[in-house]
Amino acid sequence: MGAWHIQNVNAYYSRHKTWIRRFQGVATYYLENYLGWYRALDRMPNIPA
Repeated sequence: MGAWHIQNVNAYYSRHKTWIRRFQGVATYYLENYLGWYRALDRMPNIPA
């Protein structure tokens, strides 16, 4: 995997924040599951969320 530029990190974080907002808060117990779900969806952009 290549280097992460700050613009890429900020863009990823922004997309993730927008996506997770629909759940109106996430319990920290399940946060890892939500992050994994988002990462899978982000890697396959043709699948509707």
